[in-house]
Order: sequence, then C-alpha cells, then structure tokens
Amino acid sequence: MLTYSKLIAEDFFKIKVQDNQKFTPEQLGEISSYEKTDARTYKDETGEIIFIGGIVHKWHGSACLWAILSQDSGKNMIQLTREVKAWIATYTNYKRIEFYVDETFLAAKRWAEMLGFKCDGLCPAFLVNGNGAFIYSRIN
Repeated sequence: MLTYSKLIAEDFFKIKVQDNQKFTPEQLGEISSYEKTDARTYKDETGEIIFIGGIVHKWHGSACLWAILSQDSGKNMIQLTREVKAWIATYTNYKRIEFYVDETFLAAKRWAEMLGFKCDGLCPAFLVNGNGAFIYSRIN
C-alpha cells in the first residue's frame, strides 16, 4: 500500500535516487521552492520514499510534471503508475501537461507512455547534465 504526503525539502535527501536520476544540491537549485508547488512524496508500506514529484504551472493552460524515483520503486511501479496517472487526471484546468525525459533513460520513456504521455520530439542538450530530453505531452 502506497501513501502520499505533501513534499518537504528534506525528502530530496532521504530518497535513494536511481542512478539515471542522480543529482547534486547545486542542480536542484532552491529546494524550498518545490514545497510551494503541488508536489508529493509517495512512500511504500515500510515508510521508504519511492517517489517525489510535482506538477508546475508554466503558463495559462500549460504545466510540467517532474518526477524522481527511488532505486526501490520497481516493486511498486504498477500501483505508483496508477496513483500518479490518477493525480495527473485531476488537472483538468490544463490543456497540456509536459514531461521531460532524458534521452538515455529508456525506462523513463516507457513510464511516460504508461502515464498517457505522447512523445513530441527531442530537444538536444536540454538537461542540466548536458543530455538531450524527449518532450512528452498529455493533452486534456
């Protein structure tokens, strides 16, 4: 059984980040700003953080989903996918929700599609690590 709560900044340092999403504090920027968005922390039945993510307003009718998953999220992926997909579906005030995926992270591409996103194309050198990102979108 998964539970969620509002994200707090400390969650960034408690999650066991999977290798493809490792980050430094400098890459995060001002982490307290994440608390001001609709961001969630999901925990498994043991209390381990398996997901942190949020939906950020971009401009009228457009938002962006971001997500960081733990090394241990695999055994909960079916339920987590259902939960996150249902959460995204509550955002009916947005015509378009985007999700950026590292071009080298195949599992993230599959997950984006499971969440109902379609790939719009590749933006070269888009991410902080220098990699390109596929832009996925979900149109309401």
